Formats: sequence, C-alpha cells, structure tokens
Amino acid sequence: LRTVISFEYLDENMGTKLRTIEPYRISNTRGYWYLIGRDRDREAMRTFRVDRIASSIATVGRPSAFEVDSDALNEEDSKYQALSERAVLAVRKGRADRLRSIGAVSEIDADWDRVEIAYRDEASFIQRVLWYEGDVVIESPISLRENLVSRLEEAVKLHG
Repeated sequence: LRTVISFEYLDENMGTKLRTIEPYRISNTRGYWYLIGRDRDREAMRTFRVDRIASSIATVGRPSAFEVDSDALNEEDSKYQALSERAVLAVRKGRADRLRSIGAVSEIDADWDRVEIAYRDEASFIQRVLWYEGDVVIESPISLRENLVSRLEEAVKLHG
C-alpha cells in the first residue's frame, strides 16, 4: 500500500515521541518484531521494535505516497542486525517495569525474574541499568557486567 503511518514510540530514555514513518518492512529477529522504514522527521532510515510502539497506528495521507528504497532498506536491515546485542538481567520482582516491558521475562525464583533485552549502545544500556540500583543485576554478557562494575568503581574513586 505504501501509506505513511504515525505513532508514539518509546525511545531509549523511556520517553515517547511521535514518529512519522514510511514503512518498508516488518521482520522478526531474535524473538522480536521490528518495523524498518524511513523516518520522515529525521529524513533517515530507522528500525523500531514493534513492542515499543506506545499508541495506535494512524495512516497519514493517501496510499502509494512513497517508493521503497531497496538499497537503503537492505543497508538498515543489515546494520541493525549487526549492532544488536542481547543482555540477560536478574530483576527483583515488582521492580523495573520499563525494562520488563521491552524484554522477555521468565521466573528465576520467588524474589527474582530473568529479563532478556536487546540493546544497541552499551553505554546507554549501562546507564539504564544503573537507574534501578540493586534491583537489576547483569547476568550476561560478562563483559557488560565488568564494564558496569568498572564504571561504579571509577565513580567511587571520583566521588567517594
């Protein structure tokens, strides 16, 4: 149909923003559905996790409003696949609802759940985990956990 759509999208900082997209493809990778398309406001290809769409989807304008740029689509698809990493977190029950909402949740025991989350930027992801203090523990990858511990040790050195 090639009809432009708009929706509210939950960004990496857990805020929502209205996005206007020329939708090119829906794909499933590592258990998550993704929308790939051209973001009209940013004038660039973007990949959106479908479960982070925070509103109903509205059509904008008429059908056949754009042509699909196959080269840009394939480039974005491969770039996103290559950059997407996965983390496994232990999350205290009743805590970190926003992390739970963007991950796959399974029970560890009466006090903790395991949450598997895809992320692209390690530094931003570590900041997000730090927000929840002792209610979230990185189980894997070990390198991510070591990076978090290193940052905490550096903060203690700098600020006591």
